[in-house]
Amino acid sequence: MVQFIASGTLKDSLFISFPTTNFPQGITEVTLFNKDAKPLAERLVYVNIGDGLQIKVTGLESSYPVRGKVNLKIKTSDKAGNPIPAQIAISVFDKMYKHKDGKNILTHYFLSSQLRGRIYNPDFYFNPSNKNRLRALDLLLLTQGWRRYIWDEVSLSEKQQSTAAISPQIKGRLRPIRKSKNSRHQKMLMLFNSNNSNKQMVLLDESGNFQLHEPYFTLGRRLYLKHFPSEKDEYEIAISDPFKEIKITINNKESIYPLIEELTDNITTEVIEPWETGKTIALDEVQIQTKKVRVFRDKYLGQLDSIAKIGFLNTDYIGACGYLNCTACGGGTKPIEGKDYPMLVGDDIPKKHPRIVGIPGREIVHVTYRNKRFTEEELLKKFNLTKIKGYYGKREFYQPNYEIESDPFPDIRNTLFWSPSIITNMDGEAEVSFYCSDINTAFIGIIEGLGEDGILGRTELDFLVNSK
Repeated sequence: MVQFIASGTLKDSLFISFPTTNFPQGITEVTLFNKDAKPLAERLVYVNIGDGLQIKVTGLESSYPVRGKVNLKIKTSDKAGNPIPAQIAISVFDKMYKHKDGKNILTHYFLSSQLRGRIYNPDFYFNPSNKNRLRALDLLLLTQGWRRYIWDEVSLSEKQQSTAAISPQIKGRLRPIRKSKNSRHQKMLMLFNSNNSNKQMVLLDESGNFQLHEPYFTLGRRLYLKHFPSEKDEYEIAISDPFKEIKITINNKESIYPLIEELTDNITTEVIEPWETGKTIALDEVQIQTKKVRVFRDKYLGQLDSIAKIGFLNTDYIGACGYLNCTACGGGTKPIEGKDYPMLVGDDIPKKHPRIVGIPGREIVHVTYRNKRFTEEELLKKFNLTKIKGYYGKREFYQPNYEIESDPFPDIRNTLFWSPSIITNMDGEAEVSFYCSDINTAFIGIIEGLGEDGILGRTELDFLVNSK
């Protein structure tokens, strides 16, 4: 988005100053045009460093006893000191486990995702204690920057309102494949997770359309939609997969980095057979067999598979004559997995007793019975299910409370506190409490987040835990 345009006459040199007060923090592209609006030169500069979300922590002491309680007050504000609500993440852990690469929320969004190549110790440029960081950052942009010179009416126009690639809700439809005369209208579906601990009813309209909203997907990692057709009806659920849409969006994202063309001239391809020597014996064929039993990762599908093997999906039987699937008997008891049974095979198998065997078209074989292996698609279809992907909702982090309990076992936690989502109030305030462990060491706390207007911020804290 264009932030500022200025013009002047260039003879020997020309100085142009422009205000950056209202510029967003980050990398800005400055381009010099000639009188015909053709780009002549371009470079990158970083503006308003440190003008992001301000995070202030009070109540922190320099040291705490083992299992001591830490009470922190957090306040978020803009660069002018005005309080603003923000969503922040906090982690407090053993300082020994701090990454040495210096990557964080600021370095990712303001540097690593904007420049090509690897940036070593990117946090150096955002640490106010480094006095020469601004000069070093300017040199980084001069060496790691790139030029593209793409200026047209679209790029010079005002930024258009973008639309979300993924909708917060998913639409679907229950479509009939085969309906009987006495078919009844289905009014709802049942949505549940793989262990059946959470269930929700999803309403259908007259055309069988439905919507799955965001709270539905927090029921579990694997979710199932079940419909309830009449005995002779057959339906299918058509629903979009948001994870496929996310993948397509990522794959179709246009790269703005310069691409090096492949050198294809004067390149010859030579096929080399590294294993072919004078003592090599070539085999006509190699067969690889396995006896590993297919196991469903999802326990619920495993239960359905077990039901199918002993239920209506398994039509195998042992006739009164002792033969497997005897057409003359027409039914019998269920066969046993791993047991040997005689079986009549051929093109001319009689439909009634007595049967004459040993003639062409009829042959007796002995087989070791194995249950039919059902695919995931077969199981879902037979049980009127549709599998969709969900995600875990809120994850609770374990925290002891030593005010009301006394645990005799050693507390060896290296991570004292972790919360991925803490929202400050309208005054930009939030309070956090946690207990130290029995480890005598230095701990570090990292607080990162963004304000309601999208500005990013980060701060760190540290303290000691000792046995005194």
